[in-house]
Formats: sequence, C-alpha cells, structure tokens
Amino acid sequence: MSVLRPVNEGAAVPPERLYFAILDRPVSARGRARTEELGYAFEAAIPVPLASVHPVFRTLPDGRVMGIGIDRRLAASLGSDAARAHPAHWPIWLEGTAEGIDPRSVNLLDGPCRSPLVASARRSSAAHALLAVLVVAAIVSGGLERRIRAAQMDTAGAVAATESVYAASLGTPAAAGQPYAARMTSELRRLRATRQSSGEPRDELTADRVLAGLLSVWPDGTPARTEAITVAERTVDVVLRVDDLEAAQAFVTSLGRAPGLSPGPSKTDRDSDGIRLSLRFDREVSP
Repeated sequence: MSVLRPVNEGAAVPPERLYFAILDRPVSARGRARTEELGYAFEAAIPVPLASVHPVFRTLPDGRVMGIGIDRRLAASLGSDAARAHPAHWPIWLEGTAEGIDPRSVNLLDGPCRSPLVASARRSSAAHALLAVLVVAAIVSGGLERRIRAAQMDTAGAVAATESVYAASLGTPAAAGQPYAARMTSELRRLRATRQSSGEPRDELTADRVLAGLLSVWPDGTPARTEAITVAERTVDVVLRVDDLEAAQAFVTSLGRAPGLSPGPSKTDRDSDGIRLSLRFDREVSP
C-alpha cells in the first residue's frame, strides 16, 4: 500500500506499515532510563529487532504508554521530501484505547530520524534572522552616521558664525596662525589700556562683554552673514544678511534679549542678495 502525503499535514502512513504496542506504566519517571525501559518493553512486543525500528511513545490517560514504530528505511525515504510523518489513522483494535489522541499529533520523523528538510528549514530561518540583524545594524549605523554628520555640520556652522562676528568686529582677516578670539582679546586689552591712560571713564559693559552677550543669544540653525558689528560708547549696531523675513525676525527676537542691551530701531532692505537687516541697541553704561 502506498503512503499518502497531504501537503499541509506531512506524510500519512497507513497503520499496517507501522508497529503498535500498549506498554505498562514505566517504573522510571523520566529521562534516559525511562526511554531505555520503554525501548526494551517495545522490542519485546514487536516481531522485529528494535535496531531496525524508530519508536515514538505517547502516554495514555490511564498511565500506560502507546508505542508506535516505523521502519528506519521507510522513515529515511519519507524524510527525503516530507518534514513530518504520522499514522493515517489508528488500527481498529487501538481506536478505543487511543481515543482523544489525534494521529496527526504524532510525528514519526523526530530524533535520529528527523527529516533533512527540518534541518534545512532551521538553517534557513537562522540565516534569515542573521540577515535581519545585519539589515537592522546597517540601518542603525547609517542613522548614527547621519546624526554625526549633522552634528558636525551644526558645529561647523556655529564656528563659522562666531568667526563671522569676530571678522566683522575686527574688520580684516586674522593673521596667519592667530585665532580670531586671541586677536580680539589682544585688541580689547589695547583699547582698555588706551582708555585708562587717557583718564576716560570705563563702561560697565565692555566691548568684549557686549560681543559675548550677543553670541550667547545668537539664534542656532538660522543662516546669516554678518556684515558689521559696531560697538560705540552708547550704542551697538549689527548689520546682517539673511535669506528671508522669518530669519530676520528670528535675529530681531533673539538679539533683543542680549544682556546689557536695549533693543532700538531695526530696518530691513531687500535686494538681489537677500535681505539686509540693520539692528541698533542702546548700551547700559555708567555716567
């Protein structure tokens, strides 16, 4: 008789091609000793040596054990193109004893007779899982790299904006190898020394503090080109070029919070290069 092989349920083996036996409850509760005890009992109940048969055991509701055996050569033949095999149905003499146990729940191709298809499917699943991990790692790595580049660009933009403010204040590019900040400090010290030697009163808010105050409220992420920052005795003038009125408003709002400065009139002029924004602030100075 041929073996039926439904696609969704694996190979259904006719009961006449299998070995069945009802065994007493084993003395050993679990583990290898129980398996060996059941194997000896099953071999005594079937007409062929146990070495030629692959046994599968199911515990019955009354505590006894049902043994089902399949010839190892038949199991190897089935395993070449089926992942599972089960009894097509119970023999008539077992129908009452095995009541409640679905024959399809008994997989005859397990343990040493496991189908190569199962191992192949597991390897394929592991490969797909590894591929998924690699894809996720690549996505995360790409996201981190983009964030790092964005942070580097923001830092470069902040440095460029600071140097633009220094350049507008100093009027000329810094000398080779001399940072703008160092040149600004040197220039401010020279101006202080000049004022002190001439007996002029010192401002409460010195020029370097004015610049530091402006930088502390300079709007982040708003591109602008600084044309001039002029620090006079009682006023501070800032001239910028921005792309649109929204950027101009951002500078008016942010720089208006600079410490020690009171916002004065502002003016915007549109030309072919964008918008030219002129801001004036009143300084808080000592009488």
